[in-house]
Amino acid sequence: NDIRRHGTKEMVVLEPDHRLDSDHRTGLGLLEKRNKAFSVVWWIVLPAAAVLTTDVWLMENENVRIITLNVTGAMMEGFFGAWESGSVVSYSISTDLMQTLADVIRAFFLSTYTSWAGMVGFAASLAHKQGSIHWGILYMVASIMLGFISHGVGSSIAQLISNRERKNSRIWSQSQVHNLVNTVLIFLIIYVVVSYALVVAHVRNFSDAFASARYFISSGVDDQQLLVAMICSIAGAYTGNLVGNIVDAFDNGKRIPMGTLFCNTAFTALSLLLSVFTLRDPLVWQDSIWLAQFCSSFCGAASAFAGHISDLKHLWVRDTPKHAIQNAIINLAASSVLVFIGMELERLLSEGADESNQSEADEL
Repeated sequence: NDIRRHGTKEMVVLEPDHRLDSDHRTGLGLLEKRNKAFSVVWWIVLPAAAVLTTDVWLMENENVRIITLNVTGAMMEGFFGAWESGSVVSYSISTDLMQTLADVIRAFFLSTYTSWAGMVGFAASLAHKQGSIHWGILYMVASIMLGFISHGVGSSIAQLISNRERKNSRIWSQSQVHNLVNTVLIFLIIYVVVSYALVVAHVRNFSDAFASARYFISSGVDDQQLLVAMICSIAGAYTGNLVGNIVDAFDNGKRIPMGTLFCNTAFTALSLLLSVFTLRDPLVWQDSIWLAQFCSSFCGAASAFAGHISDLKHLWVRDTPKHAIQNAIINLAASSVLVFIGMELERLLSEGADESNQSEADEL
């Protein structure tokens, strides 16, 4: 039994003696074959929850934000991937819940929470600031190495939980698990609605009762931009999984996971459109919320940092370390080209901004 990297089409329930060969980045989110509408709700809610978590409640320092999200996301990928693949076994209703939800969490929450395109974009900015592409490449290598280690930590945590639960194994029914799944979904819906409502109240200054929210909400957050980010992330998470599945369908050897490689390269290249369009017509595109969020949120959710880390772990453990290293080098080589392009685009944008400022100064 093989769970596709980009998704299962029905709920998989593992018995303690089963082991599945997982291909890591799951995805189309059809958690229950009998209820497609239920799956669509997960597809909408999880990316929205991820955007609210990363953009509203977490750190604002861009220098460490992306690498922190990617590394912690890789840890969660290792944790939930272990449950879904069957490398660890459920012995309680709580771990069965994690096993049941692993597919959609990896597909839609973690694909949005982490971002290969975001990593490459920051690497390009870093290379531009430091004046050398080597800094950007070093940043990407460090991110991947830390993500690989973090993925192993997540898998180990899942194994520890499974071992602990094994000593107190109890019998439970799948109806109990489904009730818990519904409860989690309701909680997430409430989380999304309340979080966005707090942002709107904070930005619009509706009432002094929400004044204390400013201590927790990231500064500079805008309710309209946040709404567009959620829409783009929902579309991006689905598109990335769909495209990855299509590419994987033509990949028979699977020595190099082509679905992840294609998504990372193609959607990272698309994320450069903001700089390209701004260079061509800055008055039109520089302040475009939709274009900015397409490049960051859509392309970030469609790319697969966590999926790439899972690919590496799978090749390292079940194939050979040599093939895992080859896969990392190929992905890094493709992204290094994009870092160079992004670095040059930032240089051109900086020169354009300097010329504009000089022209304004001359007019004065």
